[in-house]
Amino acid sequence: MTQNHAIQFGTAGIRAVLGPLPNQMNRDLVMRVTAGLCKHLLKCSPEAPKQGLCVAYDGRKHSLEFARAVAEVACAQGFKVYTFEDTVPTPLLAFSVTELGASAGVMITASHNPPEYNGYKVFWHNGAQIIPPHDEGISKEIAALGPKQDFRTLAYAEFQKQRKIEFVGRQIETLYLSYIETLGHQPKTVDSICIAYTAMHGVGERIARKAFSQRGYTNCHSVPEQALPDPDFPTVAFPNPEEKGAMDLVLKLASRTDADIVLANDPDADRLAVACKDRSGSYHQLSGNEVGALLCEYQLRHSRTPEKQSIFCSIVSSPLTALIARHYGAYFEQTLTGFKWIMNRALAKQKEGFCLALGFEEALGYAPSSEVADKDGISSAILMTEMASFYLKTGQNLHDVLIELWLRFGFHHSTALNIHLDSEMAEHIQSKLDALRKEPPNLLGKLAVQRFCDYKTGQIKDRDGRSSQSTLPSSNVLAFHLEGGHRVMIRPSGTEPKLKIYLDITLPLASCEALAECQKQASAITTQLGDSVRAIFT
Repeated sequence: MTQNHAIQFGTAGIRAVLGPLPNQMNRDLVMRVTAGLCKHLLKCSPEAPKQGLCVAYDGRKHSLEFARAVAEVACAQGFKVYTFEDTVPTPLLAFSVTELGASAGVMITASHNPPEYNGYKVFWHNGAQIIPPHDEGISKEIAALGPKQDFRTLAYAEFQKQRKIEFVGRQIETLYLSYIETLGHQPKTVDSICIAYTAMHGVGERIARKAFSQRGYTNCHSVPEQALPDPDFPTVAFPNPEEKGAMDLVLKLASRTDADIVLANDPDADRLAVACKDRSGSYHQLSGNEVGALLCEYQLRHSRTPEKQSIFCSIVSSPLTALIARHYGAYFEQTLTGFKWIMNRALAKQKEGFCLALGFEEALGYAPSSEVADKDGISSAILMTEMASFYLKTGQNLHDVLIELWLRFGFHHSTALNIHLDSEMAEHIQSKLDALRKEPPNLLGKLAVQRFCDYKTGQIKDRDGRSSQSTLPSSNVLAFHLEGGHRVMIRPSGTEPKLKIYLDITLPLASCEALAECQKQASAITTQLGDSVRAIFT
C-alpha cells in the first residue's frame, strides 16, 4: 500500500501496524477499503446489498471500532449487515457467510501478528478468502475513490434503529457447534482423555471449551493467564504458536496435569498447534507438517470411500501428505501458499463429486471439511483430540503413529527458516531472488539440484535439460528439488516482512531403532542446506 491508497491485497486482505498514516491500520483506511469492497460487490451482482455483508472482529486493539466502521460504510452503501455481539474466531465469520447466504464477509483481525498490528480479511460468498480477480477488483475501486470522500452518512446506532444491522452471533454459534458434532469417526461419548489447552490471549477459549464439552471431552484444562482476550499479549513475546517459547505455559500445564494432548490456538483461532508425549514421556511439539500427515492418515483410514476424498495442501507443505493420499487412492493436489488457494480449489473439486477430507498448510492451518471454507483451529482441535483418544485406546500416542508413517513412507523432516527484513534489505533480497531465477545453482550445499521450479514464470527445468510449465498461478516462489529426494523452497512472506526458506529432508527409515540416527543425519543435511541458502542472501 502506498501514500495514494493504491492498496494491493495480500493474504485475502491487508495487515498493517496501527497508526494514523495512509499505509497504517486506522478508521479512515477501513472505511475506504469497505467502500471499495461494496462497489466491487455491486459490480459483481446487483443482489449483493440484499444478500448482505457479514462482519466480525477479534480481540485486537481497535477491532470493535473498525468492525463498526465497516458496518457503517456498508449500510450507507445500501447493504444489509450481519454482525456479532462480541469477539469471535475467524472460522465463525467464514462459516456465517455461507450459512446466511451473504455476498461476502469481513473479519477484523491480524491473526498471529504482533500486538501493534491489525488487519482486514475478506471472504467471498463461497466462504473462502478472496482470490483474483476479486482482490484486484477491490483494489481498483479503492484507488478510484476521491481523496476526501466521507463514507459515513449515519451513525452505527442509527443503522441499528433502522434494522439494517442484524446480530447473528448466537444463531451462528449454535449452527457451528452443531457442525462440529458431525465431525470425526468415533461415536460421541464421555471420554477421559486429558487435554491442556490455550487460547493464547485470543478469542478461542469460550467456543473451544463448548466444543470439547459437547463431544464428551470434559477433562480439559486451560491456561488461566491466556484464557481471555488481551490485545497486549502479556505472557508471550510473539502470539504465534510456532514461535519459540509461545507454548511454554501450556506445556507447563500439560506436565502438571499429565495431559495426553496439548492444543494451542492462535489469537483468532484459525490455526492450531499440537504437542504430545514422545517415547521418553517428554512433550514433543509437532510441526504443522506432522499434524497434517496425522490428520490425512486418520481421515482416509476411517473413510468408507477414500477414492472420493480429496486432500489439498500448499506447495511448501511436506511431500509426506501426498504419499499418504496416494496410498489410500484419494485425490491429491497442491496449490500456492495460502488457504485462499486451498479452499477455492477444494470447493471446485467438490463440484466434481469429491469430498474434502483435509486442506492444510505447514503454518498450522487445517480444514477437516468444507463446511468452514477456511482453516479452522477449533474444529481441527476436536478432530485431533478424537484421533489421540482413538490411538490411546490401542496403546499408542500420536508420536507412535507418526513413527509408523515414517516406517511406511520414509522419514520426513521439515524446517522453516526466516530472514527478517527491513525496507532496504527487502530490495536486496528481491535482487538476489531475481539473480537465482536467471542462474539457478547446480549445487545447494553438497547436493545436486535435479529440478528447478520458478513459480513466478511457471518454468520448470530438469537437470537433463528438459523443461515444462507449471499450471499454478504466478507466485514469487523458487523450488529446488535435490538428489536424495530433498527439497528447498524460498519465498517472501505474504503477511510479514521476512523471507521464508523451507527445507524438506527425506530419508529411508528401516526400524524404530534407526530413528535417532536418521534424525541426526537429517539435522546435518538441514544445517548444511540452511547455511548454503543463507550465504546466498547475505
